[in-house]
Amino acid sequence: SLDSIFFPLALQSHSFRLCLLDFLISSEFDLKPSFACVVSLFILQHNNSISFNTKSWSSSLALTQKTSKPGAPHNVRLYSIASTRYGDFFDGKTASLCVRRAVYYDPETGKEDPSKNGVCSNFLCDSKPGDKIQITGPSGKVMLLPENDPNVTHIMIATGTGVAPYRGYLRRMFMENLPNYKFGGLDWLFVGVANTDILLYDDEFNKYLKDHPDNFRFDKALSREQKNKKGGKMYVQDKIEEYSQRTNHVMT
Repeated sequence: SLDSIFFPLALQSHSFRLCLLDFLISSEFDLKPSFACVVSLFILQHNNSISFNTKSWSSSLALTQKTSKPGAPHNVRLYSIASTRYGDFFDGKTASLCVRRAVYYDPETGKEDPSKNGVCSNFLCDSKPGDKIQITGPSGKVMLLPENDPNVTHIMIATGTGVAPYRGYLRRMFMENLPNYKFGGLDWLFVGVANTDILLYDDEFNKYLKDHPDNFRFDKALSREQKNKKGGKMYVQDKIEEYSQRTNHVMT
């Protein structure tokens, strides 16, 4: 049961005044050919036009116009931010997004139906470096690391692009090396995807594993490459079940 071993993250509620800002897509990461058309990783340049006054945003709002109704109000879509307040270049001028392109395939014909594709994800994935987009946020509750106790245990569970906010947390724990925060606990990340070649931020996470073996564990569930103990596909819940005794021990 996930309920018996999932370690809840600290949730804190904050009020923010929403403001609409223009962001520039300044660059794109190099993606493996097998999933470059499915997932896009963006760095959004805001040049200090917005204050990241939390340790890590849990979500942002990306706005795009309804293509079927030109001039109609913008739709709102939420995307997790995959960086901390300092951004990927540690200058406080960028924020990163990890976006999966939402496409629809007709079950009868097996062909893609562009009229039913996700509006905002395709808008973002089709954008090019230098394009200007509008973003506002954050929205709702914000997840913060409990920095009053940097030696606690975190168990993080994600599938696909759901790893985005955890990437921000891990950068703060293991990359930023700030004088006022030194992580000394254990972070255990479980990630579930179909194949090895669609693992996101895999090189980055493996470097943490190499550099911080006492503070980081990284386990992957590859549904099309691994089998669970019953001989079926390996999903993230199956991988967690493999370590149920350890995860329960960690939390007691």
